Amino acid sequence: MRSSLVVVAAVAAASSSTACGDTAVVLVVDGDLEVPQQLDAVCLSVADESVTGGAFGRVYALDALPQTLVVEPGQADGGVAVARGFRAGVEVARAVRAFEFGGGVAEVTLSLDACPAGDEAAPQVAGALAAPVGARAAVSYGRGGSRLVVAGGGAAFLAGVQGDRLVQTPGQLPAGADGLSVTEIVPVDIDGDCDDDLVVLLADQVPQVWRRDDVDFVQTDVALEGLPTAAAAVGVDVDRDGDMDLVAGGAVLRLYRNDGEGGFAVDPNGISVTAASDVTALAVADIDGDGAADLVVGQGGAEPMADVALLNDAAGSGAFAVAPAALPPVARRTAGFSVSDLDGDGIADLLVAVADGPLRVYINRGDGRLEDRSFVTLPDAEAVAQSVASRDWDGDCFADALAVVDGAVVGLGSNGGAALQSEGVPAIAAQRIIMADLDDDGAADGIAVGAEDGVQWLRR
Repeated sequence: MRSSLVVVAAVAAASSSTACGDTAVVLVVDGDLEVPQQLDAVCLSVADESVTGGAFGRVYALDALPQTLVVEPGQADGGVAVARGFRAGVEVARAVRAFEFGGGVAEVTLSLDACPAGDEAAPQVAGALAAPVGARAAVSYGRGGSRLVVAGGGAAFLAGVQGDRLVQTPGQLPAGADGLSVTEIVPVDIDGDCDDDLVVLLADQVPQVWRRDDVDFVQTDVALEGLPTAAAAVGVDVDRDGDMDLVAGGAVLRLYRNDGEGGFAVDPNGISVTAASDVTALAVADIDGDGAADLVVGQGGAEPMADVALLNDAAGSGAFAVAPAALPPVARRTAGFSVSDLDGDGIADLLVAVADGPLRVYINRGDGRLEDRSFVTLPDAEAVAQSVASRDWDGDCFADALAVVDGAVVGLGSNGGAALQSEGVPAIAAQRIIMADLDDDGAADGIAVGAEDGVQWLRR
């Protein structure tokens, strides 16, 4: 095994950072996102281009851009640098750059920008893989790039992009993963190394936590106490300490604080035990614009119930209180959420998939209240929406959406105006839809799962 590259300076103001050796790479984290209004932390990782070499990853709070990190080669020939930008505990931008060491000091810029890459070309199915009906999937980014993790319904495998194909890739999942009754897979960087680990929700037992180790996933002994089963979970840095905490719920909603080493302990004071009683979906958004991560809680697994908004205190300490007027008090059976700025005003809005009803859109008025404007925002439709995901995937800086409606994927495009417009997508059957950058080109892709067509990769 050869020596890895050497990180010789922590992130610091660009004007004060200098390289320590004659051969080094100065990584410059920059971009057009405003600090702290749009960006307040960055997870910066550097890995040897050789899989036998070392890697470094750490979360840094930001007070300004640009920032720098100096890396010397050791015995490495080159590496890959990744900057993942966060605001209120939610990833808002990502930049990836490969680099080589040569003579002298080289500068490599990782640009965290508000408008991601995209293409206005019509979406097309770029690849597919067989998977059983009921399979669940998530995209984990880490050393070696993005991996699609598929588990449930008798399947367990990893997939990735090879050229223009979706293929199964090398890497291990925990033993017995194919026999689990998986209901959801949630990417969360539990150990602060900038790789997405996984919280695996199960229908008949407590959730499991799988740690990502390069391209393998290893089951940990991390336990979520006080939660026999969970229907939903979300990772979020509730207290701005740089560690990803976890909120999970089923018959009760729990906040688990990260101990800084990837272990979790329930916080009995963070969320009231009466805040929610039949959790079906969770989302993170800064609802009231104070810079702290708030929670949106969907309910209604057994019978229709109203969704609930929980506001973090202004200090961002992770003490949540129910905001009675934040969401319309309408009883529904919520199946899923997706958070995006749908109208281009810089404030988080909410798409709601309803298990037995049409898709809903809640627009944030800017005062911490979300208003149901489905009737002016969505095309006329009464079909049932089982799943929804939203991101800008055509590069115009406005959020678009994919939804599963009556078992088929539909597209909704936005130009920042008052309404989402129907957008043609290939006929794809699905139970769930994900939007993520599967091929690591900076642009969002769609991943449809859970139907007889298996896993299908949809991109522009």
